[in-house]
Amino acid sequence: RLPRGAEAARLPSMATFDNDGPAWTATERTRRTVALNPPEALQDLLQLVASILSKILDNPSDPKYRSLKQSGRVCQQRLLGRPGGRELLASLGFKSDERADAIALSSVDDAKLRAAVAWCASFQPPRPHVALVIRLPSGARLEAAFSTDETLRDVRAYADACAPKGAPYDLSQAGGVRFDDDALDQAVSTLGPRAALIATAPGGPEAATRVWDEAREQARRDETLQRAARADAERKRRLARLERKRANEETRAHALRSFGTDREEKSEEVVRERSNRVAREARLAAEEARRARVAELRDSAPDPRRAKPPPTDESIPTQ
Repeated sequence: RLPRGAEAARLPSMATFDNDGPAWTATERTRRTVALNPPEALQDLLQLVASILSKILDNPSDPKYRSLKQSGRVCQQRLLGRPGGRELLASLGFKSDERADAIALSSVDDAKLRAAVAWCASFQPPRPHVALVIRLPSGARLEAAFSTDETLRDVRAYADACAPKGAPYDLSQAGGVRFDDDALDQAVSTLGPRAALIATAPGGPEAATRVWDEAREQARRDETLQRAARADAERKRRLARLERKRANEETRAHALRSFGTDREEKSEEVVRERSNRVAREARLAAEEARRARVAELRDSAPDPRRAKPPPTDESIPTQ
């Protein structure tokens, strides 16, 4: 439970670290927000976070295990889309990068991650509890689970700790029901299982209006910066697409030129081979014709080596 009174304003809004204590402890905001999940969703959320951290511990040098795609279905439905999921990752050092569409852990602290895995395995939400929605003057909403035996003073201390600059606030309900200091000692269970509270700055309507205007102006500046960042990211993506398109067109043109050159060279080679084949066939035909002519001439000419006819008796002289 949060300490009461002015000490609550000094509560950290992120994880607390202590050289003499555990390596990591969940923040009050993380514990109260995570506890809003139904039992099955809470178990699935904690098991998923423990699985992610275990993979990081098993592969500390591999950056792919330290980065999650924010727009992914698992990340949106089972982690960031559930109460306390984003706060839990932020308390562990995960940072969101809208341009890269990722939420990543820059460095691995072995003791810190092991303590977080153990916390996910042992966390037990308060049962029963009251689910409260606290609206700040800036328009921001705080959703938290409070045990039924806690009081409105604990709620105000929590709102003071989570509010910008730790400013103290007064609590009220819709319809003008305002809880003064004496009423803060009543248990939150009197509000019902679910309730909405409005935190207003002390000092009357003028102070509340001033806080609201400052918060609205800051929100406007933040939105302008985010819009500029998104425009810059879109411009870079567009330039990258154009560069890829240009590179693809150059590759295609080069391939077509190479194909044309190869085709011309192939055509010339085919013509040369055809000419050589015709010439070779012509030479073979001429050689065959010459051989046939020689054979014909040889067969038609008299053979000088043919023997003379034997002499007759008349041709033989007498003695």
